[in-house]
Amino acid sequence: MARIRFKNLKIENINNSSGIFSGDNLQVKWKSYVQQSSGYGELQGNFNKVDKVKSVVVKRESK
Repeated sequence: MARIRFKNLKIENINNSSGIFSGDNLQVKWKSYVQQSSGYGELQGNFNKVDKVKSVVVKRESK
């Protein structure tokens, strides 16, 4: 018998190939193919300021 209880569940982000698992798990045929290019990155925190940013992303062929 399945028993599911949620007292407090908070999910901040769902991104490419996200999953929520609990306990012993076996994800059959779980695959993800993602290419992400970021020339700047990520800014975190409060009251941040970014000024005059220039970024370049160079895509290189994989061998």
